[in-house]
Amino acid sequence: MISIGDYRGTVVYRYDAGGRLRKEEYWHGQPFPEGTPYLSVCLTYYGSEDPSQRGFRKEIAFGFGDCDTEGWTPAYSVSYQYDLLGRATWSRETPSGDELQWVYTPAGRVEYEARTGDLGYYRMYAYNADGSRAWVVREDLMHGFSLDVYHYEPASGRLAQVEGAMGGSSAELVSFRAFGALGGA
Repeated sequence: MISIGDYRGTVVYRYDAGGRLRKEEYWHGQPFPEGTPYLSVCLTYYGSEDPSQRGFRKEIAFGFGDCDTEGWTPAYSVSYQYDLLGRATWSRETPSGDELQWVYTPAGRVEYEARTGDLGYYRMYAYNADGSRAWVVREDLMHGFSLDVYHYEPASGRLAQVEGAMGGSSAELVSFRAFGALGGA
C-alpha cells in the first residue's frame, strides 16, 4: 500500500504473508518511490522459536536507509515480551538499554509499571471494585514521590477530583461539559 500527500512524501507499507505490517518506507519528499528509502521502520514477529510468544510483535526498529539491506543497523529499536494473554510484560529500548516492565491485576489492569535507566520511574496502581482507578503511587527522578487519589461522583461514577497527597498538597477538580465531554477545571 502506498500513501501519498503529507510532509513525509511517499510512504510505502509492506506486509508479510500473514497480512501483518512488516515494513514502512519513508521517501522524504519524493513523490514516487525510487532507489533507497530515506528512512525505514521494520517490524518482526515471534514465530516457532518461542511458542508462547508466537504471532506477537518481537521488535520494531527505526533507521536510515532500507532495513532489508544487509548490514543495516537501526538507530533506535524496541523489543517486546508478552504474557499468555498477549499483554506486554517487558520491553527493552536500544541503544539506551532502558527496560520497561508491566504487571497486571487478574482483571487485566496495569498494577505495576517500572522503567530503568536515566529516565527511570515506577508506578503502582490500585482500583475500586467497579474497575475505576482508586490511586496511583509514582516515583521518578524529575518529580520525586507522589500519591494521587481519585474521587468520583456518586451518582454518575464520573471522575470528580484527583487529589495529590504527599510530595505537596494539591487538588485538581474535573468538570464536564454537556453530553459528558471532559471540560476545563
